[in-house]
Amino acid sequence: MGFAKVSTVNISGIEGYTITVEADVRKGLPRFDLVGLPDTAVKEAKERVRAACRNIGFDFPICSLTVNLAPADVKKEGSSYDLAILMAVLSATGIIPMPKENVCFIGELALSGKLHPVNGILSMCLAAKERGQTTIFVPKDNAREASACDGITIYPAEDAKEVVLHLLGKKLIEPLYFDVEKFSQRRLYDGLDFADVKGRLK
Repeated sequence: MGFAKVSTVNISGIEGYTITVEADVRKGLPRFDLVGLPDTAVKEAKERVRAACRNIGFDFPICSLTVNLAPADVKKEGSSYDLAILMAVLSATGIIPMPKENVCFIGELALSGKLHPVNGILSMCLAAKERGQTTIFVPKDNAREASACDGITIYPAEDAKEVVLHLLGKKLIEPLYFDVEKFSQRRLYDGLDFADVKGRLK
């Protein structure tokens, strides 16, 4: 039983902003309160986090649990807070150590614990970097885009268990760095193009 806080980030339009996820675990009747102006998708994180926690092999705390998304006067939208909420809960219960302030977590959880990609990952990473976060855990499918943000370390994860094992030092995730040469040689669009058309269209 205890308190923990971790960092995440989200976007409004194209502007990113950081969010502190605070988890307080206390003895009492089982309940899970999520506060801080969450929209419907964020409120539903409670069920995703609860199921994901169990499905990656950890007991979800049967107690009074309050999770706060700060600052409280900013509306929280989307599902990218899931991973950070789970990490805050696991830290508050003593399963993992509290992450350092320069560490950020972004990702939507499936009920199985798998991490789904989220929209706007590059803007999120840029916002995190501006606010001093230098290490970011992201879904594997977001990692290549996230790595385009220079000056931060990106850890791509298939599921939440990989993140937990990394934080415990049991199985480290290999960081992904942006490959400028490989990216410059890659066609961004592989479908038909007007450059492929000879003559006039009829």
